Amino acid sequence: DDDCDRTAKFHGEFATSFAHQLKHLKMSQEVFRKYTGLTMRTLGTAGNAGNDDTRKALAEVPEIKTWLFGKGKSEGDFTVFGRWLNLEHAVGKVEYNTFVRNYAKHRQKEYIVLQGHAAMWSDAMFEDVKRIVELLENEGWTFVTPYEYHQIRTGKLKPPAQRPRSAAAG
Repeated sequence: DDDCDRTAKFHGEFATSFAHQLKHLKMSQEVFRKYTGLTMRTLGTAGNAGNDDTRKALAEVPEIKTWLFGKGKSEGDFTVFGRWLNLEHAVGKVEYNTFVRNYAKHRQKEYIVLQGHAAMWSDAMFEDVKRIVELLENEGWTFVTPYEYHQIRTGKLKPPAQRPRSAAAG
């Protein structure tokens, strides 16, 4: 009953059918809970792949409340994070000056999602990430998880009083 054709060109497990995605979301949630005692609240797919069936499958797994770079808009008790600013200018590549140029175009946004691949970073890139975090802190951003941002957005958690903006880290 698994419709993932492993001989075909890779297209990502979240660019498949509703049934396949739902099965994998539920299985992942069970395994994660069994071995960590925690519940996953956010979906971030490989290559940020997803389709209309992803949103339908997520509706069947109510513990997951947020989708990084997903399709559609935030509605009700579900938050979809858009993508307009990248921490990395290419996968695994961080450069402070490039980030600053791009940030200047998007600093008015309500939130920023910082997604990175730290295992690929050099020592110099880690230093640039530190500088980026310092810049965002100096600009008044508050760092929260995607789920915490969702709770703030839906009124289940009060936003920090001193800093009204948020940077969700993914």
